[in-house]
Amino acid sequence: MNRFRPLLLCLALLPAAAAAQVPAAAAPAGAAPLPADIAEQIARSNGVPSLLALGQRLNAERNWPLYEATMKRISELRPHAGNIRLELAAAHALQDDKPAGYDTLLQLRDQGWGFDIAADPRLASLHGTPLWSFLVDGFKSNRAAAGSGRVAHELPAGDLLVEALAWDPARKRLLAGSVRSGEVSLVGDDGSLSPLVRPDADNGLWGVFELAVDPARDRLYAASAAIPHVRHARGEDYGRAGVWTFELSSGRYLARAVLPRDGRNRLLSGLAVAPDGSVYAADSQTRQLFRLEGDALRVVVDNPRLTSIRGVAVSADGRRLYFSDIELGLFGIDLSTGRPFDVKVARSVSLFGIESLYWHAGNLIAVQNGLRPNRIVRLVVAADGMGVTAAQPVDVAQAAWGQPTRGALAGDKLYVIANSQKGGYTGLGIPKDLAKLERIRIWESPLAAPN
Repeated sequence: MNRFRPLLLCLALLPAAAAAQVPAAAAPAGAAPLPADIAEQIARSNGVPSLLALGQRLNAERNWPLYEATMKRISELRPHAGNIRLELAAAHALQDDKPAGYDTLLQLRDQGWGFDIAADPRLASLHGTPLWSFLVDGFKSNRAAAGSGRVAHELPAGDLLVEALAWDPARKRLLAGSVRSGEVSLVGDDGSLSPLVRPDADNGLWGVFELAVDPARDRLYAASAAIPHVRHARGEDYGRAGVWTFELSSGRYLARAVLPRDGRNRLLSGLAVAPDGSVYAADSQTRQLFRLEGDALRVVVDNPRLTSIRGVAVSADGRRLYFSDIELGLFGIDLSTGRPFDVKVARSVSLFGIESLYWHAGNLIAVQNGLRPNRIVRLVVAADGMGVTAAQPVDVAQAAWGQPTRGALAGDKLYVIANSQKGGYTGLGIPKDLAKLERIRIWESPLAAPN
């Protein structure tokens, strides 16, 4: 398995708009009959993979009542997964339950999903009303490009696999970190790269997956890991990861904290620095969150029910830490007490597929590359810091984007890697076709004051 691949909830029969072009097949030959108490079992189940498999079977059998029950249960377990809610809407429509079908689609429309519902024949019973026309127009509008961002830089062509950015306010320059070479470079106005940090025998740096800066303390932090994509990583180190500390002004190596071997593959891909200088790192593979303490990383969150922690951000007052799970949305920690809290979310907000997260002007800025269409969005944080009351798109579905991923906050601008090239590599870290690797585009989004 490619440990560098994003983990997103999916069904083999999804997205529905594409699957619906082909009529559902008959039930598999020789399939055992479903237990009489299957509805009760569905309602009690917490296993998303098994529910997804059951959903495939029920879809093939055209058992719409139980298909509805299955999609409803998955939606309870993955409340931000719009593709599952679309399946639920289809199950309603196939049973001519118009109120439930409309209501589910309205929620998806309000959340910003851009499904082509007009192309899904399973929704035919909902056609022919003003509300249906409103929904079709709304989803179409959600798919349209929006925002005032632009391509700020194009990095040099080649086998670079740049996956991390940071902003140096003293130089007023971007820093870019390469997975392939492990170098951290200054980005010139013309997109050229001037190495500031290079891996060597002294620092032992592997590939760079995330960067964070603490200008007040002249610190640059790099989340680094050894995987096959890293040219100089040794096979015996594969699966190891840690946080490296350098001097921001000079690139001088200062320290490193590497997680001990415990038989698990690790990949630190989220970093945040709190106002007091505390550094937090997220492990997307083991679903853990760490705090840097000297030459060690202390566990702050360890929850096997999470799917993959990605973004990390700390409020400007240093009181709360927020982190995103690619499938489950947002969670928080009260840093004064160490207690976790659930982030309450308005019905009109989907927090699915948040790849990276930033604190700006009292709110959170998120890059959602799991939501369709991809977007950069402002998540309006409640006055008590415990919830998200609205999602305000900043940039949406831009033509210059491929897969937007991680970025760097620079005052009232967010720079984002617009077209990650990690899909251009095999699980063994080999470029599939060097000629098809694109030049990395750095996108710049202005962050105007919230409405």
